[in-house]
Amino acid sequence: MKLFTPVRLLGALAIASLAPAMPVAAQPAAFDPATMVGQAVLDPAGKPVGQVTGQRDGLLFIKTDRHETSLPISSFTYQQKKLYIAFTQAELNAEVDKTVALINASLTPGAAVKGIGGNVIGKIHSLDAQYVAIDLTSGQTIRVPRNSIAGTAQGAVIGMTKEQLEAALSNPKPPAPSSN
Repeated sequence: MKLFTPVRLLGALAIASLAPAMPVAAQPAAFDPATMVGQAVLDPAGKPVGQVTGQRDGLLFIKTDRHETSLPISSFTYQQKKLYIAFTQAELNAEVDKTVALINASLTPGAAVKGIGGNVIGKIHSLDAQYVAIDLTSGQTIRVPRNSIAGTAQGAVIGMTKEQLEAALSNPKPPAPSSN
C-alpha cells in the first residue's frame, strides 16, 4: 500500500535520538537538494533506506519499500556523493507507521479538536466521508466539511482559532443578493 505522509515530527524527535549513529561530517557547500531526486538514501551502515522522489520547502521526499514520506533536509548527511540518514529502512517505516496511527486516531469520535492557536475548541461528535460534527466547548454542535479539519500526530486541527470560529458562528454572513 502506498501512503504519503508528511512526517516533520521525525526531524525533531526520532532523528535526534538516532543522530549519534550518523557519520560525522558537515554538509559540503556542493550539497544541492534539487539534484538529489533519484538519489539512493542509505543508513549509517550503507544499506538502502529508500530513494529521493522530490524536494520542496526544506524537505526531501523519500520512498521506502512501504511508504512515501518527507523529512527535513537537515536530517541528511551528504558524503562522497552519497546521501545518508540515521534510520534503517525498518526504523523509518516503523516511525511512519506510528505517525499514521496517531493521525488516524486523531480523527475519531471523542477526539479533541484544536484551533490553529492550539486551544481545544471541542471534540469530534461524528464524521463521515464529507462532514465532521464537532461538539464545541460552548455546548453548540457544528458540522464542517471533512477537508476543513486535519488529522495530525498532535491531534485534530481546524484552520481557525477558537475566537475566529466563535465570531463566525455569532455573525453568520447574510445571504447573497439575488440577481433577479
